[in-house]
Amino acid sequence: MTSVVGRRPRTAPEVWRVLQAIWRATDGCPQAWRELDGLGLSENRIGVQRAVTEGLLLVESGHSACITDAGRRVLQAA
Repeated sequence: MTSVVGRRPRTAPEVWRVLQAIWRATDGCPQAWRELDGLGLSENRIGVQRAVTEGLLLVESGHSACITDAGRRVLQAA
């Protein structure tokens, strides 16, 4: 599995933090869902909403999130 390194591509910082937190919580596993509150991301609603808008993240019922293939590509390209 590819690890997420510290440098960030042309992604907004708040989106990058959301993607990194979910990536780490899921060990980069595809289609793995995690609770946003359990990751401390409930306060970063702007980052979550922007990641969804950019097609990098899926959110279900406003509570659980999963990184999309596009989101994984952004992380792996870093």
